[in-house]
Amino acid sequence: MVNRIPFLLVSSVDNVYFKFFGHTEAPPLKNNSIHIWVRHYSGDMGQMIFPFAYNTFEVSTKEEVLEFRAYVNSIRIGCTVAIAINCKLEYSDQESKKLLLETFGLFGGSKISFHGADNPYYCLLSYKGEVVGNAIEAYGNKLVKVEKEVGKNKDWDTKLIEIFNYGPPNSHSLPNADTQLLINGFLSTFTISGKRIKYKVGINVVTFTISYEMEVEKIRAFDTDSDPNESKKLAAYLKGIDVTALTLIFTVGETRGHLSKDVNKNIKLFGSKLFGDYCQNSHNTCWFLFGRKDSKYSFESTSTTSSCSGSYYFTLSRPDIDKEYEDVDDSNLYLWATSNNHTTYYKMTNIFGDIRSKYFFEYTSGFAYVNVDLNDCTVSTDVFDGFDIAPRMVSRIENTPIGNLVMVLSNNLDSSFTMTEELIDAFSTIGSSSIEITKGSPYCLIGRKGSSGGCSPELSSLTGPVSLLANFKFKNHLLKPFMEIKSISFSSESSSSFYLNRNKITAFTHKVGINILVIDNVYGTILFSKNFNTVESDDDSVELANVIRSLPSGSIVAIATQGASTNKLNIHLRQAIDECFRGELCENQSSLIYRLKGSGSYCAIGQVITNGETPIFSESLSLAGKPTTCSLRCQLKYLFQNVPGNKFTVASKGGSDGNGCGGAQITINGTEIIGANGPTLPIDGLNVVVLKHLETKPIIHQYKVLEDENLWFSFYQMVNDLPKGSSVLVAIQKSMGTMSGLNRYYKKTSFRMIGGALYNNTLYNFASYAIIGRKGIAPSNAHELRCDQSSLLSISSWEPQYKPRGDQVNLIGVHSIFSVPVFEELMKLSPVPVKTIKPNTEKYNTKCTIN
Repeated sequence: MVNRIPFLLVSSVDNVYFKFFGHTEAPPLKNNSIHIWVRHYSGDMGQMIFPFAYNTFEVSTKEEVLEFRAYVNSIRIGCTVAIAINCKLEYSDQESKKLLLETFGLFGGSKISFHGADNPYYCLLSYKGEVVGNAIEAYGNKLVKVEKEVGKNKDWDTKLIEIFNYGPPNSHSLPNADTQLLINGFLSTFTISGKRIKYKVGINVVTFTISYEMEVEKIRAFDTDSDPNESKKLAAYLKGIDVTALTLIFTVGETRGHLSKDVNKNIKLFGSKLFGDYCQNSHNTCWFLFGRKDSKYSFESTSTTSSCSGSYYFTLSRPDIDKEYEDVDDSNLYLWATSNNHTTYYKMTNIFGDIRSKYFFEYTSGFAYVNVDLNDCTVSTDVFDGFDIAPRMVSRIENTPIGNLVMVLSNNLDSSFTMTEELIDAFSTIGSSSIEITKGSPYCLIGRKGSSGGCSPELSSLTGPVSLLANFKFKNHLLKPFMEIKSISFSSESSSSFYLNRNKITAFTHKVGINILVIDNVYGTILFSKNFNTVESDDDSVELANVIRSLPSGSIVAIATQGASTNKLNIHLRQAIDECFRGELCENQSSLIYRLKGSGSYCAIGQVITNGETPIFSESLSLAGKPTTCSLRCQLKYLFQNVPGNKFTVASKGGSDGNGCGGAQITINGTEIIGANGPTLPIDGLNVVVLKHLETKPIIHQYKVLEDENLWFSFYQMVNDLPKGSSVLVAIQKSMGTMSGLNRYYKKTSFRMIGGALYNNTLYNFASYAIIGRKGIAPSNAHELRCDQSSLLSISSWEPQYKPRGDQVNLIGVHSIFSVPVFEELMKLSPVPVKTIKPNTEKYNTKCTIN
């Protein structure tokens, strides 16, 4: 078995060629075209002469770019991809170019934008689902090449089973196309002992071996429409199928003439939910099911149109590759969803190996969004219907915790629905690559928040229903290695709140005065929360000061004021907040708590420190009657004891009204780098500090994008040139400004390359935005915060010193399906063996009882 694969890809004025194990393929040159090779073989590549499929695409018009995008979407997750261009590409308009650049992002490409008249030669080597900015790319004005050894991708150990069942043009004739079964993109010919078996009119039953090769064992057809005895035979045959056999059951032509209840009963043993609907509704033209008997883990589809289709991402045993896949049932999670233009279903089972949970839900129209919190073992479902679906969906996805599993289904959308750019970007943070979901297209996605675009199973159709099923192993990737706490404060007498891992703490009711939440930094559990009425009680102000000073070192405390909280707020409480969370910072620099007065709103999150420690602390203040917010991300102490790292704080202030609350500020390990008290004053626009991996001297960049929107390209170029693992801190002051055309792409891609996802400000140009990002992590993986008010906001984070993935051998030799790269990299830094960590709903539950 060959584990390392040598590649050579070359582009020059004379030719392009792709070399693999000594075999060279040099296609003919074409103007304005992209040459692409996609790996299409799952076995030992050393035994293949050239296991790549070659295609070329012209990309002059938007229609041609959309055709290329559709091809890219069809590429299997994790497939190795090589691309070469040897001419300047001409575009009919900027939108076509922008769409093409974004499509390259599904392979992790970000330097394609530098390709042009001055740099007409370009090469890329990567895989479908790579994080944007992480592909191997080369460009220039003379011969360019990429030459690497690439490791075997483990995603090939997950079978992709695709089924297409085409119904008859009328109820009593043969189908107008064959039923098709594709395994890893290859059409199955239903062959037994070298002889192809043709399926027949009626209900066909195909059984397969449970081995990785999935060989056909038997094929039987039963004409249940014309012969009543066939139903008895079919029921008996289904009853005799072994529970270990993977089984495909599908209809060809009309089948319902003599179907018996016994057949219906036996098909339900395979986990069917739709066969009854197929039988009772004469308008249904086709149906299929794939799964095993006595198993809930099957998927199926039925249709009143001409076809139905489904995809099954299924981990099968392959002991010669990985002992992890020895037992086909030894998986933590199965998810199934189907959309059929009339009713949409989802089912989810077995989140943890020792918790037999199951959920079933159906609805008839709109978007369904299913959120599975793996730490808390909870499931929530939201349905978005009617008008303004897109902004509500964007908000729901943005507020989904990193690492959560999600299912998205669409059905009978409102006629006003369109896929906005903001919704496309939000979908990409759960692994989607779709850009054209329409009101009439059934759609299913099974994804994970924090995945890279293009690495989640999804399926849509314009002709009929779709069904999607996935099972994956999550034993070593379930836990979130950090916690995120957010505090929101209002000057009014309502609405202040706390969030833990983006889940609102609903068990505690905020009241006027000062509200606090105390969290254990070892496991991230809530210790207690309480309200202190500093509006009316001198005693409460004294008591809160004593509580803060009595907390053990390391405790994390969130603070949020509500209403006119300063009536009885004494100097001792202000000093307790300042001294216990901030310690001795910069000279002449004091906490914003001293500026809080009248009906101002104040919030803070900090870790109780001892003398000499560098604080991790964020605070925000508004004296103009506006809400304010702050957030803190902290790695769980039990996982990262004695791991070195840096403490970052970033503050942003949108709008022009200062109100004495401060402006943009960036602090590293207690030293203010940009800010009113630092060596560099903030500017209106982008304030950026970069700390390269293992370096201690920060690099400052400032971009006045409000005055010149073309400076977004300079920011984009700077981020592109950074080595992976570089920390990038960005604070917006006043506004990001407005931008058009390709500058929108440069802005978006710059933030996506450092893990950003909340950068859209099309509705609120005055919004505050701050990000603590890192080059090479997937969008939504960074610690970031946006406030749609012209208020001060602040974020803080302790970030370990990462080990960049470095050599591309390790980049392509990983899982891409369902992966959250930042989780995997953090767990590699932990001294705790990952395989010893087991989910504990008591230890990690954020919905515990609160005093």
